[in-house]
Amino acid sequence: VNTGALNETAYEEYGPVYLSVTFAVGYFYSFIAFTAAITHVILFYGDEIWDRFKASRSEEVEDIHCKMMRNYE
Repeated sequence: VNTGALNETAYEEYGPVYLSVTFAVGYFYSFIAFTAAITHVILFYGDEIWDRFKASRSEEVEDIHCKMMRNYE
């Protein structure tokens, strides 16, 4: 049963983990791309997202979806 703990016997038989430079660089750039996407959304659309969030908490402004869903109540 795999408990998530390091099996030292299997590790010594198989050897250490091998990461090629290409794989490590690709992995690094995937983290950078994800961080850049989140940062871009926050910087360019953060105010709009925050305004929409505040508007959703107070039912002053309704979007078209809310108006259409009211017919089903």
